Formats: sequence, C-alpha cells, structure tokens
Amino acid sequence: MGTRITDETIETLRNVADIAQVVSDRVTLKRSGRRLAGLCPFHVEKTPSFSVDTERQMYHCFGCGAGGDVFSFVMQSEGLSFPDAVRSLADRFGVPLAENNDENDPASSERQALLDINRMASGVFRYGLLKSSQGSIAREYLKKRRISEEFSEVFSLGFIPDGWSYLLDYMVKKGLNTALLEKAGLVVCGRQGRFYDRFRNRIMFPIQDIQGRVIGFGGRVLGDENPKYLNSPETSLYHKARSLYGLYQARHEIRKKRVVYVVEGYFDVISLHQNGIPETVAGLGTALTREQVQLLRGYTERVVLVFDGDAAGLRAAERAAPILLSLAMDARVLLLPSGEDPDSFVRSYGKEVFLEKGAEAEPLFSFLIQSSLQRWGRNPAGRMRSLESLLPVIENITDSVVRDIYLRELADGLDIEERAVRDRLGKQVQPRHGQKQSREAMPVFSENLRMEEALISLLLSVPQSRERVSAMNAQDFFSDPVLKRIAVCLLKKDGAGTALNSSEILQDEEVQKRLARIGFQESVWNMENADTLISQFQRLQQQTQRGSGLMDRIKAAEAGRDQARLMALLEQKQQQAREAAKIGLSRVVTPRRHIQ
Repeated sequence: MGTRITDETIETLRNVADIAQVVSDRVTLKRSGRRLAGLCPFHVEKTPSFSVDTERQMYHCFGCGAGGDVFSFVMQSEGLSFPDAVRSLADRFGVPLAENNDENDPASSERQALLDINRMASGVFRYGLLKSSQGSIAREYLKKRRISEEFSEVFSLGFIPDGWSYLLDYMVKKGLNTALLEKAGLVVCGRQGRFYDRFRNRIMFPIQDIQGRVIGFGGRVLGDENPKYLNSPETSLYHKARSLYGLYQARHEIRKKRVVYVVEGYFDVISLHQNGIPETVAGLGTALTREQVQLLRGYTERVVLVFDGDAAGLRAAERAAPILLSLAMDARVLLLPSGEDPDSFVRSYGKEVFLEKGAEAEPLFSFLIQSSLQRWGRNPAGRMRSLESLLPVIENITDSVVRDIYLRELADGLDIEERAVRDRLGKQVQPRHGQKQSREAMPVFSENLRMEEALISLLLSVPQSRERVSAMNAQDFFSDPVLKRIAVCLLKKDGAGTALNSSEILQDEEVQKRLARIGFQESVWNMENADTLISQFQRLQQQTQRGSGLMDRIKAAEAGRDQARLMALLEQKQQQAREAAKIGLSRVVTPRRHIQ
C-alpha cells in the first residue's frame, strides 16, 4: 500500500521543516543581518549572493535568481519531483504520510506498484548472481573484472540466467500481472502476444534514484550477443536523461569533496568507488543532459569529465560543453591515455595518480579550443573553422558575464581580434531565414510589469487589500503569465491566498522563484500607502480599455480607407501613449523597510 500527500501534510511540513536546517546540508550559512548568507549551490560564485530568510522560510539568490521555499530547495538541489521532495522531508522531520486508500489516484498507486516490482526484481537478480546454478559464470566474470563482493553488494549487482522467462515465471507465481511487468520495462510482448524477459544472460545493474529506490536496470551481456549493454526503456519511473548511475552511493562524498567525476560506464563507476574515489557517477548511454547537470549542481560546482583517450572521448566532451558552460559549471576534462578507460587506469596506476590527473584536468572550453585547433590547424582557414564550430557553444550561454568571459577566451585562444569574434557571434545568433523564434522561449516584456510586481507585493503583505483589488478584476490585466498565476491564487473569493499552498503552485518553479524575489524586496505596505498604487493601477486599466476600443476604430478606418479619420485616430493613440507614460510607472515606489 502506498502513501498519499494531503494538504494537511504539506502545511505541517511547512511549519516543521526549517529551511535553514535543510539548506545547511548543502551550504555553509553565516548570519548577515536578520538573514543567513552563503555561496549559492546552483551556480559558481566566490562572493555569497545566496540568502535564506528564516522568518519567511524562503531562499533567494541575487546572482542566478534561484528561489523558493523548502520544497523548491529540495526539488532543485536533489533533482526530485514535488511528491518525492515531500516524502523526503516527511521522512527527515518525522511527519507521517497517510496510507493511500484513494482509488481515485491511479497514477500514485501504479507508481508505487512499479517501485515494488523493481525492488522485487532486484532481489531476484541478486539471488540469480549469488545462488542460481548458472550464477557461477557471472561470479567468475565479476572476479575477472576485480569487483569485490563488498562492492557487488554496495551496488546490488545481480544476474539473470539465459532463457526466455526466468524473471517472468517468478513474478507471475507471485501474483503480478504481465501488464505491470511490461510497464516496468522488465518483459516484452512478442508479435504473437506472448511475453518474455527483456534481460537474458546478463550482469544486472540496478539504477537507483537519489532516495535509493530502484527505478530501472542496466544489463551487460555474458556472451557475444548484441547489444553488449541494454538499459530499461523509458517508463513512468525511469527517465535516463534525468538519472545518473551511482549518484545515490556518491552523493555524500560529492558534497563533501565538492567535485564529481563523470565517467561513461557502470564498471568504471564501481571500480573508482572500490579504489577510493567514490565521488564518481556515470551517464546512462546518452550525452550529458541539462537535467543531469542541474542534478549535480545541487552537490558541487566542479565537474570533471573523464574520457577515454580517443576520438569518441573528444566528441563526448563537445556534446557536453554547451550544457555545462551555459549553466556556468566549473567543467574540466580528464583525457586518459590511449587504450585506457577509468577502470583499467585506476587499477594500473592507483588512486593517487588518478586524483593528481583529476586536479590537473584542463578547463572544458580551453580543451575544446585546443582540440579544435589540432583538428583544423592554426592557419587562417583552420582558425575560422574552429571559430564557426565553437561559436554555437557560446550562443547557449544566457548569463552575459559568463558569455563575455568565454568570448574573450575564444578570441585569445584563436588569436583573432575580439571585436571580430563579437561581430561574428552577433550575426550567428540571428534567426536563420524562414525560422521563427518560439513564442514560449521569448521573454515577457510589459510596460506594466513593474506595476504588476508591486501589486503582488501588496497583496502578499496586506491581505486586507485583496478584496478591493479583486473588485477591479485586476488579474485580467496582468500580462506576465507567472505573476498572473500568483494573482489568481491571491484573489480567489473563497479562502483567498490559500491556493498558493496547493501542490500545483508549490511545484511551479517559476512561481516559487518570483515569490522569493518579491519577498526579498523588503517591502513595507499598509492600506494608506497602498491607495496610491491601487489608484495608479485603475488609471492604467482605464488607459488599456480605451486603447482597446481605439484599436478597433483604427482597424475600421483602415478597412474603410478613411485616411483623414485614420490619421486622427493615430494621433489619439499617440496621445494615449503619452498619457500612459505620464502615469509614471517609474513612480511606482515600493515602500522599503530599513535593513540593518
């Protein structure tokens, strides 16, 4: 039987889960006035810009803009979904979760069923390795790979013998239906409607989430069949782009040492852990993804990519670069000698040599520049090819300061005038002919934005103002979609503002960031100084309504080709614009509290 998350549970956790205590697991906090400050765990910085407000139980980074409450912090730093973040906090602070008897929540019950199936399957595979008659082959293979019994147990390694229904037969005898086994990715339905095991004659590697729950499997074949490595398919539990092998076992050491080594294979991870380098994880058969990097950002600012010394390693570094650099990670590359992989290298040369090379690992962007020059040459044509190949990496960097740093490094590395590189970058980022920029990707700009944010600040600070603002249907005039979602919650007739505590809003990252940003503005509102703001907003509403009607008349004049009327209406439109400016959005002065 699973558990469910109730509104009462969320409210209890908000009261008992102290954000300072939770954040302190990741960040060294020091008192700064009435707040706590430290280095942001979500981007690289040397001067603390990360702040925790224990009174409001919120955090905000003035550098990268991250922010929210205790749920947001756990979700972002641990890479968890909202339900998993709640469960993690509930377990930590001893808040019981209700038993899930709700038959109207099939998704939750199915998720728990799949977790139970994976846990059971992991046990079957473990038995297959240690006790089955065919397990000796797998045990001999692990011995050959120098995997100790201790680390075989740490990573719960298993084995499934050859055959078509080893796991299927066991699970069916236990009363499990094949439909669920298929959803878990453990069995496959053939053309004739018969089910069979997905994994056969393989060493099995359980893939765990950050809470240690088995969400999928990887299998290494013992024989000549292809593919050599086979992973679980995408399921409701397992998303390879959001998962990292070994992170559950490595998370504490990564946080402690503030570095993570990212390798490519299961055995590489286990071998490095076994040889005293437990701050190691691996991707799952794909290039490093944004979700995986964001997951690691919660633990460390430094990522060392460990690649075999061949062309494939270089390509892997090139694929990872745009994401790592765009997220301002301290990314480095450790390229091993030709013919070596992390497993063979650490067994041949030992822990100390590996760590020495790791400490000397080359910064990622510098590595890309030098590799590109080696490939294309240092003559003018070669440097131009290098420039064209590396500019797309810089395009993906949204932080203007970080972007500027890498642009200068690129110009210096290629020995090209910086102004020429900037000019080429400006041309390259223009949309290509026939392409349209995604409307969702475009930032929202609004002449009323400052007013909208001030109104939200007022509604949060002075609940008595909500009735008056609600009577104006203010939320209908919000142009910023994030602020509009907040306004709708705050202006609900029944239980105004309580919707901000709903699970939907609590797991809305953009809403939480904006609430934290507004909360950290130290605004001091009361009904007296709120009158000016509300009156100003009413005038803007009137301007907007008049402008809408005017646009209808302008369109009618255009359709009727009435040039005299059209010119008069356009003059009215310009006059309205001047009047709107006179209302003075710059006059929206948010009252401030004196900060000690």
